[in-house]
Amino acid sequence: MYFGGGAYTFETLYEIPIWLRKFMYSEIARFKREESERMEEAQNGGKTSLKMGENKIPVHLKQQFQQAKEIATKQPSYKTSIPKGK
Repeated sequence: MYFGGGAYTFETLYEIPIWLRKFMYSEIARFKREESERMEEAQNGGKTSLKMGENKIPVHLKQQFQQAKEIATKQPSYKTSIPKGK
């Protein structure tokens, strides 16, 4: 409802009926209050989509991670050192 950022001119607000002006003010105040609450919740680490400690990784990704881990920990089948004496 309110996304103007204070774009009302003095003349516009002066000519609006008082009941509508009060309604607009209460809606803007409610919107700003809710926006502030959401910002505080986000800054304070409120609800997150993935909570720490919960394991919500899909099965196919778990399998790929396991395969990558096995490959990474596997000893190489080749030597990288240069023989001494050559």
